[in-house]
Amino acid sequence: MIISPLFSLVLSAADPAPVQPAPLTSDHLRDIGCVAVMAIVADEQKRGDIRYGQYPAAGMAGRKWAGIVGERVVNQSGQPAELIAFAMREAAANEQAAMLAGANPAAVLEARYTSCAPLMRTDLEADLADAPLPMPVRQSAEKRP
Repeated sequence: MIISPLFSLVLSAADPAPVQPAPLTSDHLRDIGCVAVMAIVADEQKRGDIRYGQYPAAGMAGRKWAGIVGERVVNQSGQPAELIAFAMREAAANEQAAMLAGANPAAVLEARYTSCAPLMRTDLEADLADAPLPMPVRQSAEKRP
């Protein structure tokens, strides 16, 4: 079967060549490390460790931020989501090892948390600002005052 050159061109335009993934940037690595720090804090809070009670609850916010960071890194780098998830798990293990290797693990975590919390707050606020408003709920005539 002979394919006309025009049809061949249309087929090649419809199936673009795969994009080569880019290496992770220093910002990507910083954000992945910070997601790991928040996961450690959330885990310790969940287990009831009183040393982590001084931090705002990190569970729900940290989980939401992990999704934001993961999606951003995947979109910007072209790396597969599974690889970014693996990088986050490895970062958590590395963060914990760094904490335990120090003479004062709480001070190490405090320093990391202090540098990471503003990043998380900024991303969560931006995400909230981009979220659509909920649909108004119409009250029936019976419920109106």
